Amino acid sequence: DGYAHTVAVLGHSLRRVKVKARLIVIYIPGQIAESSLCLAKTQGWEPVAVERIPPPHNGHLIHPALIDQYTKLQLWSFDSLGIRSLIYLDADTLVLRPIPETLFDLPFTFAAVPDGIDKPLINGGVLFIKTDTRIRDDMVSKLETAEYNLSWAEQNFLNLYWGGHILLLPWLFNGNIWMKFQSPKLWRGMKDELVVVHYTSAKPIPARQSVTLTLEEMQKAIQYMMETQLDWEEELRWWGDRWLDMKELTFRELTNCVPARNLTGSRERLDAAGVPVQYG
Repeated sequence: DGYAHTVAVLGHSLRRVKVKARLIVIYIPGQIAESSLCLAKTQGWEPVAVERIPPPHNGHLIHPALIDQYTKLQLWSFDSLGIRSLIYLDADTLVLRPIPETLFDLPFTFAAVPDGIDKPLINGGVLFIKTDTRIRDDMVSKLETAEYNLSWAEQNFLNLYWGGHILLLPWLFNGNIWMKFQSPKLWRGMKDELVVVHYTSAKPIPARQSVTLTLEEMQKAIQYMMETQLDWEEELRWWGDRWLDMKELTFRELTNCVPARNLTGSRERLDAAGVPVQYG
């Protein structure tokens, strides 16, 4: 639920650049509030429930925040929905320019973007996939026996599984904002051409909220994040501007999903960003 607004803004950013493709947001039943799914629907997302794929080794050595990430492998089974190819985008990405449909004319089964400048691995935040349930089944069957660093969960597994068969795409399709520190000159040279920006080292929203934020709470949170992450103020402003645009265009629909909150008598308090967090 903490990423409900980022999913909504991502959908708005896709429609803003005239993407006509079907927008599907996957979720694990029982883990997402109806208000979050409602927000996604206001921006054209079609929620599709998928079965959770449990982490290997009972999650040992995997960061708790990444424990459900192996469920991403379900994307390869979307041929059962009549989808032959798809682009996967993390919730903390933002589309700035149209994604060329000609990419799907390339002879690949799996394509991704290198994870920054100094890593020979791909980042799992933006994936180009030709679907095949048999591949999903084969990947899942190898989760327990594959030998790789578990710290980055499914991202490291995908690097191992696909190896030299990954089609590497330019950084423009997954502009990891950490690259701004890896090579400021490179970032300055490519930021005005980015197709997708990926908020990895700085997030546009607080990570601690326990509920789907209201519009008023989001307004305060966005301002707080920009004021406390000055190194990425420009990039965070891109996201904030898209959120404000979305709010202006679909205010009624958004407020129907998440009405104003009354914390009186609840087990929630506000943190420094004005965001509700659970206590007790």
